[in-house]
Amino acid sequence: MGAYVSKAQCQSFHSISLDCTVTNATDTTPYRVIGGLHHGEFEPNPDVAGVGVLYAFFSVACLALATSATYLILQLTKFMKFTGMSAGVKDDEDRSTYRTTWADIFEAIILSCSDQQVFTSGAYALALRYAQGCSISAYHYNIVANMMLITCATHLMSVTVVSQYWKHKLLAIFRTLLISGLYIVTALLLTNQNAGLDLRWPTDPPKAGDDDTLLVLPAACFQGDKSTFDATLVDTFGRGGEHLAIDAIGNSSPNNHIVGWNFFILIILWYGFAIIAEFLRYWYRFARNNPRNRRTAFSRWILRAFWSYQFIGASFCIVAIAMSYKYIQDLRRWMDHSPWIHRQPDGTNPENDASSFGQFVPLLLILLTVFTVLQLIGGKFLHLSTSEVLLVN
Repeated sequence: MGAYVSKAQCQSFHSISLDCTVTNATDTTPYRVIGGLHHGEFEPNPDVAGVGVLYAFFSVACLALATSATYLILQLTKFMKFTGMSAGVKDDEDRSTYRTTWADIFEAIILSCSDQQVFTSGAYALALRYAQGCSISAYHYNIVANMMLITCATHLMSVTVVSQYWKHKLLAIFRTLLISGLYIVTALLLTNQNAGLDLRWPTDPPKAGDDDTLLVLPAACFQGDKSTFDATLVDTFGRGGEHLAIDAIGNSSPNNHIVGWNFFILIILWYGFAIIAEFLRYWYRFARNNPRNRRTAFSRWILRAFWSYQFIGASFCIVAIAMSYKYIQDLRRWMDHSPWIHRQPDGTNPENDASSFGQFVPLLLILLTVFTVLQLIGGKFLHLSTSEVLLVN
């Protein structure tokens, strides 16, 4: 959460009493009563775990993935020049005539997808901290944390693939500040799952038919009075490279098993590579602007190595997004078949209905990316039509 929220803090600062008790099964109740809830009493939250929210996040991420893959593959063909290192040299000449290139269109789509998810995730982070910090369940908390992880991976892909990310300096700085805050919030969300007092935070999706789970408890029930952020970072990076590689990255278990923690660490490390790559781009542009270095600034194999860096980064983001999506789907699938959730009178799960107000917002935001694509393509074809008229005349 934006800050640490525990059961004691909910009672002290918000006057909210949480029921974190677990009552064993009895003859009259043949299952454990968790948090005072009986089967059929767990309240759904479609604005967090609704099918519309999930598909909005995943469809935007998929569009960014497909666009990035197409963009990189086309650069290996005769249809598009490699833009990774040479951006800002020949591209600047094209942009001086206010023409929209196909590279502009691909990169604008990727950036639009990233920006959309950043703002949507920011809204969820604020709501989670200030509106639902004491009421959100561990089940819904785990879903939000992995949606934030999808956003981090989508943005990392834009930084890796988009060559003109820093063309507009003020806008790029604003994006960087926003995503830095989002990365910090995501780290807090994930490290909170490392908390464990008498109750261990449940992170793994239960197996089919396993209804004895603590996922229905409020997330604050698992957190003490002190944040586990510092301890988790020390446990991850402070115990040597072997622990980092095997436990934190390999098993995603700095202490408690945190689903997605390994991907988050790799995202942060790859973000460092992206920063180094930006310095290489600037060096290359400086060298290309010097007439004596135009032919010898970088050899062909350096350019191919940079393309490989972009391709590997995009591939890693694909894996991170796919695994996060699978985890969310596994959680939702288990809850959909469990006896805990409170269903509609017709027996349906409200989280499978995309008609709630909170789900319309992320779904309609997808249209922003559609409008961006249509505007850029329209500008491109307008330029082509104008060029043909001039040639005819």
